[in-house]
Amino acid sequence: MKTMNKNKLIITIIVIAVIVGAIGGIIVWYQSLQSDELTSPLTIVDGVGRTVTITEYPDRIVSIAPSCTEILFALNLKEKVVGAPTYTNYSPEIQDRLSSGDLTSVGTFSQISVETIVGLAPDIIVAKGGYQLSTAERLAELGKTVVIVTHEGFDGLLNDISLIGQICGQDNEAEDFVGDMESRAQAIIDETKDLDKPTVYVEYYFNGGFGSYGGDSVVNELISMAGGVNVFAAVDKQYMETSTEEILNANPDIIIISKGVMSEGCGLTPETVRNRSSWDETTAVQEDQIYEVDENMITVAGPKLIDGLEELAKIFHPELFDQ
Repeated sequence: MKTMNKNKLIITIIVIAVIVGAIGGIIVWYQSLQSDELTSPLTIVDGVGRTVTITEYPDRIVSIAPSCTEILFALNLKEKVVGAPTYTNYSPEIQDRLSSGDLTSVGTFSQISVETIVGLAPDIIVAKGGYQLSTAERLAELGKTVVIVTHEGFDGLLNDISLIGQICGQDNEAEDFVGDMESRAQAIIDETKDLDKPTVYVEYYFNGGFGSYGGDSVVNELISMAGGVNVFAAVDKQYMETSTEEILNANPDIIIISKGVMSEGCGLTPETVRNRSSWDETTAVQEDQIYEVDENMITVAGPKLIDGLEELAKIFHPELFDQ
């Protein structure tokens, strides 16, 4: 009898040990899912085809593009961003942190201080291709971990947000943010796809003349998504200079002023457009369809693009929003 009781005790102890071990394993597994640390190196391919390996999530991040700074802030990473360019007027919060010294200025979008960035000892530098490519490559040559994004179109922006979330350990935040932008954009597309499409001319200040956006621009994509037609969609450029003659030939139904520092500096307003010689021949002027839209919502390929898309849709198809 004593031997039987002893065997039962041993079996009971073994069973308890197995259960405790299993629970412990589950707890460790669950904690690993919640951890802020990488369990193994993460290798990604950035926007210009470079292979970058991340061994740990960053505690110190430098952004050298305004759009990247806004993405980082949108993903709740502002406390980890230690440096950013000064041209961030589209985000009062970022500007306030720069002004207060909580965030170090690393220069302007086109004039980045490599020395300042190196002095900040960042774990990761997030850059934008194009104008900043040579600066980003120089930082990489100095041994810094640099991830370059390109924001090529609306979908490209969403991919970049996901990528930045991935390398910074904010996958869930990025997934939620991208999902919200996708659903809002799709709602606009679905509502406007079968409606008549107004022709649209978007203007910004350009070398003392008239500047607009061609078919390769994100502005062109937003116009199309919002249920309009860019009068210069057939021009294979992002930015272009135009003339009164071309505008009269295009005869837009709607004129949009890309409102920002440059347009304000040169006095570009609906009134000045309305008073231009011969522009009263256009449908837009005759029907008083001249509007201003914050350039940061339609030209800066950041999280505010979705707000710009909705703003354009309201201008093109106000009947959808009057209900």
